[in-house]
Amino acid sequence: AAFLIQQQDPEATMLVMPADHLINPTNEFCRSVEHATQLVDSAPERIVTFGISPSYAAESFGYIERDDALGELAEDAPRTYRVRQFREKPTATVAQQYLESGNFYWNSGIFVWKAETILRALQEYEPAMFQILGEIADTAGSANFETVLSEKFAHIEGKSIDYAVMEKHSEVLVVEAPFQWNDVGNWQSLATMYDADE
Repeated sequence: AAFLIQQQDPEATMLVMPADHLINPTNEFCRSVEHATQLVDSAPERIVTFGISPSYAAESFGYIERDDALGELAEDAPRTYRVRQFREKPTATVAQQYLESGNFYWNSGIFVWKAETILRALQEYEPAMFQILGEIADTAGSANFETVLSEKFAHIEGKSIDYAVMEKHSEVLVVEAPFQWNDVGNWQSLATMYDADE
């Protein structure tokens, strides 16, 4: 998508997010996205993600360990930190340690970046993936786009964006989400939304 978006607007900023998450209230989410957009506008090499303050020691989420706070923010801006490290889904014991430390967030999988920035990062860290995606994008709008997409996409080695880029990029920030977030990914998360029956 970044290739196609950049073709339309070389200065484009992207909001990338899963489609199946429940977020409330909407106005706080929009305020956070505006804040993240300002962060990448002021320093385009940045990539911004959103961290969810954990309410229990979840084993089903990846985690983000925060580093120093960003000091250039307006007084009413959401808390923002440099990312120390992304962590994979932990064991129960490790998840409890994360919860007790107070320095970890659930990884929401929501990102704000410049299209150009993510493309440069992919070119540097995942050149094979970058080349294939470029070849697909080159056929956008043509009659054989769907065929090229189907054939070439199958050759991309599946990697999460965290592993492919985030763990390697030097300018990654995490915004402490002032909104409620639920990935509705298991019965435990569903139970936070509705009363359980028998």
